[in-house]
Amino acid sequence: MPDSLPTDLSFLGPIQEPFEKLLKLLNIEHDGTLKCIVEKTQQQWLRPKGTERWDMVETVFENQPQILMCLQQMGFVDTIYPTSTNYDCLLIHGASKQNLVERILHLETLIKQGIRWKNAIFITGCPIASAEITELLEQFEPFDLKFIISNAHKDNTRANTKDTIMAWLETNPEPQSILALSNQPFVPYQHVALRQEISPDFKLETVGKSPPKSVPLSVYLDTVARWLYLQFC
Repeated sequence: MPDSLPTDLSFLGPIQEPFEKLLKLLNIEHDGTLKCIVEKTQQQWLRPKGTERWDMVETVFENQPQILMCLQQMGFVDTIYPTSTNYDCLLIHGASKQNLVERILHLETLIKQGIRWKNAIFITGCPIASAEITELLEQFEPFDLKFIISNAHKDNTRANTKDTIMAWLETNPEPQSILALSNQPFVPYQHVALRQEISPDFKLETVGKSPPKSVPLSVYLDTVARWLYLQFC
C-alpha cells in the first residue's frame, strides 16, 4: 500500500459522511487516515481467501437498517440507469448465474427504454457462463454477442474482474463509448476496475439493477472493501 495516501477522508466528497457513519456502526476502530481504514476494512470485511461470494452467509446486526442506509447513500444499493440512449459498446461483466439473471433483467428494462448499442461483448472468467447467458438471452431479439473468456489462475482460482478486463483489452479496442452492465452492489467496484484500465479517451458508464433483499450484508461489505482499496490505493 502506498505511503502517500490522504490523511483524512475529505476527498470522498458527498459520500464521506455516510462512509464515516458506516465505519462507526460497524465498530471499525481507526486513526482517521485512509491507510488505517483500508487496512482495517480489508481485515474485517473481505471474505476469506478461496471463498466465493455465493458461499458467504448473512451477518445480522441490530442496526442493519442504518447500515443499509449508509450503503445506499454511498451508491451500492439503488438501481443505476444510463444517461444516454446510444452507445458504441455494451460490455456485460460476467457473474454467477444468479447475478447474471439480475443483469439480464436490467438489460431487458434498458432495451424497453430505448437503449441501443453497436457491438456487445461478454467478459467472464467462467467458461460455463457463456452457455448460461446464451440461454438467458433467448427471450430477446437476437443480437451479436462476442465472448471473451479468461483462463483460471495457476492455483485454479477463477479469473477476477481485472483479469477479464485485461483479456478484452488484449483485443485492442478503439476508444469508444461503453455501457458496462453489472448489478448492485457491484456497480461502483466494477466501474472503477474498468475505468482504471481503459484510457481517458473511452467514455464509460456502468449501470446495474438494485439487489434482491436476499443479498447478505457480508457481500456488501466485501465489495465496499474491494472498491475502497481499488479506488484509492
